[in-house]
Amino acid sequence: MEQVKRPTVLEEYRALRQDMETSMQEAIPSPGQLWAYQELLYRISVIEVLSRFFAAAPFTVDGNALLRHFQMLSGYLQHLIRERRYNDSASEKVQKMRQTSHENLCRIVQNHRARFQRYAPHSMDQYQRDIGNVINTVLPAWLQYRNTLINIQSEEEKDL
Repeated sequence: MEQVKRPTVLEEYRALRQDMETSMQEAIPSPGQLWAYQELLYRISVIEVLSRFFAAAPFTVDGNALLRHFQMLSGYLQHLIRERRYNDSASEKVQKMRQTSHENLCRIVQNHRARFQRYAPHSMDQYQRDIGNVINTVLPAWLQYRNTLINIQSEEEKDL
């Protein structure tokens, strides 16, 4: 039995971007649609940057080469935790969900930073695998957090 390949989040976001752009060419977008569109573009760019970090992970056991790469990735992840936060008048329930998801994201990033403080890979490709695990753990938590700030589909659909 052949398995059907599910689209990645990036593929889904790119398809949604195409749909939004087509919609915006047909009619003047509402503020909610523009808000959702800018958030979508932001998420696409973050996913693309993280995939570049993965692709650029050095194949080496040389700690200095790995340190430089991890410092850049770590700085980028710290930036994601701190920026583009919205202080809207969300309900108390949404604010609690937002706080919980943000705390979870921060905990995940801090755990990975601590793990890599004394990092010593045993093989040339171990660092890339481990960085892939970092990205695959951080990205879903970050997306969950972003969804508490703005749910792209619901913002775009509000104004239709």
